Amino acid sequence: MSSDPTKDVINALHLPTHAAHLRSAVPLDVASLTAEQGYLRVGSSEGTQPPPSPVLKEGPPSVGEGHSRLNSVVLMDPPSIMDVEGSFVPTPALPGSPQHVKPKHSTCNDRIHSFLDLFVVEPRAANSIGSACTVVVVIASIVYAVVLLLEALGKPLMMQNRVKWSAGKSFPCTFQCLSPSGCLVSNTLKPSEPQPCITVNHLDTVELLMGRSEDPAMGISVAALRSGAEPLASINSDMYMEPDPSLPPNDPMSIGIVDNVVDMPSKLPQGTHLAWYVETHNMTRSGKGRLRREYFVQQVNSDGAVLPSSTSCAVPEGWAQARIRLMPQWNEILVDYETSLMEWFGTSSGMYAAFVSWGAMIVGTWEFWRSAIH
Repeated sequence: MSSDPTKDVINALHLPTHAAHLRSAVPLDVASLTAEQGYLRVGSSEGTQPPPSPVLKEGPPSVGEGHSRLNSVVLMDPPSIMDVEGSFVPTPALPGSPQHVKPKHSTCNDRIHSFLDLFVVEPRAANSIGSACTVVVVIASIVYAVVLLLEALGKPLMMQNRVKWSAGKSFPCTFQCLSPSGCLVSNTLKPSEPQPCITVNHLDTVELLMGRSEDPAMGISVAALRSGAEPLASINSDMYMEPDPSLPPNDPMSIGIVDNVVDMPSKLPQGTHLAWYVETHNMTRSGKGRLRREYFVQQVNSDGAVLPSSTSCAVPEGWAQARIRLMPQWNEILVDYETSLMEWFGTSSGMYAAFVSWGAMIVGTWEFWRSAIH
């Protein structure tokens, strides 16, 4: 170490030759070295007047320009040193600077803790091991998500069947008149609230709401002139049917199938009938197959005599009557995949996190042994 402390400081900072020339031209002292806004300011012992405000300039100046420009500041990286004229002279990065040298763990315990501690956040440089693990993690996550989705789609569908009371409910239904004479249709649930009579022509349809009544005389009534053994009317149901690929498209068994649903009429001869309503919500289908309404009709007697209290229509003599009453219970069926999209997304995301953790263990182990060897 020399007797001049200023020279020692400048030598430690590795100033270039032109900066060393500055120190011989102007006497400096250690007390004049100050840090301002990330720069080391070298003041002069001959004057204490502060330099004027710096002027920004883009790009590093030449050596001659650095000495000819007075009262100027050049923003540079790595940091610079200011001479007594107010100019900045670039200096190389100091050896051992934190931004250039990654701190090493000095002891074996430090290495062990850095490997085991999952909550430590330590910057690391990208390398081939980390890149390879990232590629493997992404590919494995995509493959796992696709396989999981295919397995979910291949599993049997989940079905929930709920039995509910029909009281206070009304369900839409479609009636078709099959009698050549036409039909007189009424739908009365309460004797105090008679509904108007509807005249329906042969093969025409009418939309009604079938409800439950505790009065045995109430319900839907269809009166028509009976023609032999032919039924008076029919009630339509949405029956599930998959098309047969072995049949031609114009086959009667293939015609009328829309979204795996075909209209299935239940014929109503004269007498009293009980209708069991089933409503199916198939979440795996779209269009008509998403909601199906079915009526399972059972004839309980074949007495076709007209009951005047059961209809609001003036039924001619010689006509027969078919009455339909809703059962006291109905079924609601829900069909869906066993694994929902939300469950699939959560499982796939969890496996991705597991893959990332395994990759981090591999990278951490590799860097631990690498640092231990070197």
